[in-house]
Amino acid sequence: SSKEFIHFLNIADASLEETKYQILLSRDIGYINSEEYKQLSGKTNEIGRMINGLMASIKKLCKNI
Repeated sequence: SSKEFIHFLNIADASLEETKYQILLSRDIGYINSEEYKQLSGKTNEIGRMINGLMASIKKLCKNI
């Protein structure tokens, strides 16, 4: 159902936030350099926008039904 899918997307968004933290931590302790951090951070931001856009579209669609 749409409600379950929205719940799944919320979990995915929370996991993405955990990933962002791990990337930041990796930079801070020297596992990755600043350029790698910028690239990964950009990708996680893009994924976050996609997740949020999909959630918004589903919520809007459900209101119209």
